[in-house]
Amino acid sequence: MKKLAVVIFILVLGVMVTPVVCQAETKTEVTYDQEKDWYQDFFAKHLLESERVDAKVRMVSDGFFGIRDDENGSIAATFILPVEGTFSGPLDHHAHSKFTIKNIEPDGVTIQYESSFNHRSFGKDLITTDIGTVKIKYKAERGK
Repeated sequence: MKKLAVVIFILVLGVMVTPVVCQAETKTEVTYDQEKDWYQDFFAKHLLESERVDAKVRMVSDGFFGIRDDENGSIAATFILPVEGTFSGPLDHHAHSKFTIKNIEPDGVTIQYESSFNHRSFGKDLITTDIGTVKIKYKAERGK
């Protein structure tokens, strides 16, 4: 009887410990400028207006990106930011984009993007991140 109890204990312990031991660390892959063309098109499509305002940039989006209110999740589509100011793209279970104003010039603004995608829901223990910059020319209000 004691041998049976010991065998059951070992089996139960093995079942409980195996998932912990077998869990691998999430792999992270970082690339640079691979999504640059995609983000250039993204801003061409979703940025409605932009202009320099003193040492800041004023931007108006179609609501697809902006300053996110952490309390209610809403996005302010019209915003003014200085150099190093940040805004974000749409939230998703798998993807996230963060944007940082890097340079404000007379003819446009340079924006750094950091785009991450979590592949774990698709069976891969992987998070990919691409970091790059795009230069966006100022865009006048549509219809003017």
